[in-house]
Amino acid sequence: MTAPSVSTLMAVAFAVARNARPELTTRWITASYWVSSHLSNSLLLVATQKLGEVDTLLRAMEDEAAAGLRQGKNPMVLDLGPHYQLMLSEFWIGSAYEILRTIKKSLVGDTQFETLYRNLELIRVPLEKHRLRGDWGLGKTLPNPLPLTKIPDEESSRNGVSGEVLYDVQDERRGYIMPVALSETGSAEWQVIDLEMKRSFWLRRSSLADEFLTLCEAGRAGGKSGD
Repeated sequence: MTAPSVSTLMAVAFAVARNARPELTTRWITASYWVSSHLSNSLLLVATQKLGEVDTLLRAMEDEAAAGLRQGKNPMVLDLGPHYQLMLSEFWIGSAYEILRTIKKSLVGDTQFETLYRNLELIRVPLEKHRLRGDWGLGKTLPNPLPLTKIPDEESSRNGVSGEVLYDVQDERRGYIMPVALSETGSAEWQVIDLEMKRSFWLRRSSLADEFLTLCEAGRAGGKSGD
């Protein structure tokens, strides 16, 4: 028997996820009209709906990961599902950030927008630039090099290797690996470092997606469009 094509399997996966949450699809379609109102003669509407389709697929994957966690399974061991989920989650973060960056000038002073935009950027810079957001400020309000605690792996713990690394903004070859995990809801979450606020905290992808939709719905309700 001939195996289904990759394209067919992908289409089925998106359809299953969409059918499981039809109301989410409706919310993203509605959100796309508000987002696209900020930029004429563009494909911003389509881009936002694509972002919603990926969110819907990820929610299905997150539900499956959460079910595994409740059963005591470690989804990160011998399972490629979380690998692809994290990969798509990273793409989602970058796309969401770019959509908001495109309409940023229309929403100057909107606290809800600025908080979401900043949080996406705190994840996006380490993911795509492999550096800390705002690291140019090191040496002014924070020390440079900046000592960071490295999350120990099994080998370093066994060998007694120090968990501290130095992040030096003067080093052109500097890099940063941001901690990532699956939350109890199955969603990817990242431990970000906000150098300006001098704090570190976790941000969850599904929560950021909810905030994106809430921003759009509040904008429509308040009449804050680009028209």
